[in-house]
This record gives sequence, C-alpha cells and structure tokens, in this order.
Amino acid sequence: MSIYRGSLGEISNNADWLSPIIEFVDDDNDQGIDLSAATEILFEIRKANCRWAEVTANLENGKIILIEPSKFQVSIAKEELRKLCEGQYQANLSFTMDGLKHDPVLATITIVKGAGY
Repeated sequence: MSIYRGSLGEISNNADWLSPIIEFVDDDNDQGIDLSAATEILFEIRKANCRWAEVTANLENGKIILIEPSKFQVSIAKEELRKLCEGQYQANLSFTMDGLKHDPVLATITIVKGAGY
C-alpha cells in the first residue's frame, strides 16, 4: 500500500466535520482492503512535530464509521474542533491488522477560523 503525503484540505474550527468516504486500496490487486478485521483504525490531528494528538478518532470512540468493509468516514464534532487554533496541522490515518500497523496517510490539514467563532 502506498503512503499518501499531501493535504487533506481545510476544515472549520466551528463546524462539525464529516470526511469524504475513505477507502484503502491494495496496490497488488487494486481492490479495497477489508478493514473488518482491523483491531484499530486511527485518525489524529496534531501540531507539527508533536507527539500528542489534539484530536483523535477511532472505532472505539465512534468517530470512525465503517460504511462497508473497505470504506469508512471520520466524524468530528465542532466542540472538539473548537479547541484548535487556525493553522496547519499533521493529519495521520493508520490501521492495525494481523498485528501489523500501517500508516497509509501522513498528511497535513489546515484549520480555518469558522464563522461565529
């Protein structure tokens, strides 16, 4: 699986955020990876070069929503995003399956000041 390094775009710090539908694809067969056996799917927003996440989404806290075995979305409430100041952050998306951790998304995300903030 290739690693995506780029930008996940901009999101408001004063609105709920629902990501586009995400699907990880196996480079060998061009098929979606079945994540139903994953022990963890994790999305984190953190300041650059910081070890601690500002925002965390995973299956356990209900912020990762499986749509199909290979497709999911990330849902983060505005109450959590409001604690983020404007600026660029690291956005990492990983999953663990069969005892192996995979980091397919190591990107940036820009937080913008939302209306009425």
